[in-house]
Amino acid sequence: MKKLLSAMSLLLALLLLATGCTGPSVPTDTTEGTLTDTPTDPSDTTEAPTEAPTEPAESDTEPEEEPAVPALGDQIDLIAHTLTAGDGKITLTLTAEAKEAGLSGTVKLTLSDKDGIISDVSFAADGEHTAVLECPADKLNGELTLVGAVASPNGEVLDEMTLLMKNGLPQLTPDGVRCVVAAMTAEEKAHMVTGVKNPVKAGASGGTYPIDRLGVPSITVNDGPAGVRYSTSVWYPSVHNLTASWDPALISAVGQAIGEDSLALGIDIVLGPGMNIQKNVLCGRNFEYCSEDPILTGIMSTAYVRGMQSTGAGACIKHFAANNQETARGSTSANVTERALREIYLKAFGMVVADADPLTVMSSYNCLNG
Repeated sequence: MKKLLSAMSLLLALLLLATGCTGPSVPTDTTEGTLTDTPTDPSDTTEAPTEAPTEPAESDTEPEEEPAVPALGDQIDLIAHTLTAGDGKITLTLTAEAKEAGLSGTVKLTLSDKDGIISDVSFAADGEHTAVLECPADKLNGELTLVGAVASPNGEVLDEMTLLMKNGLPQLTPDGVRCVVAAMTAEEKAHMVTGVKNPVKAGASGGTYPIDRLGVPSITVNDGPAGVRYSTSVWYPSVHNLTASWDPALISAVGQAIGEDSLALGIDIVLGPGMNIQKNVLCGRNFEYCSEDPILTGIMSTAYVRGMQSTGAGACIKHFAANNQETARGSTSANVTERALREIYLKAFGMVVADADPLTVMSSYNCLNG
């Protein structure tokens, strides 16, 4: 489910885009020397013998480190763009390109079904390609698996991808998101960014449209963040109270418990945590927000999201951004300077995105700077 939710998040992101250090430590000699105070006779003018410097023993000489060679893994990416079927063949457009000069590799694509390998093709990993694989007409409408792998000259696998097809259409997988987007109709794309009124889970807050022909399921979301606001679910102390503990481990444990509750109820994504700054004590949802401090909010929200998503459920950080009042929130504009935005209202969101990788982000109800 976690991989599927990640694929769904990337799918929605692509649709929205379409529409609108420290060095290595140096070994040191930790042997302590001995200093002795030997009384000397002032009248003794004999010079102490000077010891000749000794060459370090071979075993004491540190070998020179060889220049670090970058790992080849992830240096050549396989990215599938479109996947179509027809006329006894499967056609895949993809990019296979080295990230650094001097790296080379060979791409091999293998098409198979439940009975075994149907066909394969190989080519150099040197940019954009249109690969054609033969496929008998009677198999085109079945379930097919297309596995791609790029290997270095010495045989090391640098990247892999797995694509699925059913009835001649690409199916949603983490590697096949772009192929699915390319196969969607304009109406299907519009549905994906609007959501459904009646989610699959009756009584839940909302969900996304399923696209059965492309293997895109409906994702169910429900209100939080002090628990899954559904039927007889458990309610926990508010995010504000948990933040006041200054204990990331505690709020992470609560996030994990809420994630487990949501999956048990058939909920995929919980709409929380609330991360808006408590600017006004009269804000009706302050209890859902962490604090008036952006750094504390970022630290505690990061722990909450990590705990929740460790279960396979998805988190939704909200409301992005400057949604600091409830009165007329759908028609007001929060007018904020760029510095205040970056240092106060956006800071926590940036911390959570960078450190916890939340699956989703909810936009604010208010306008921002008009």
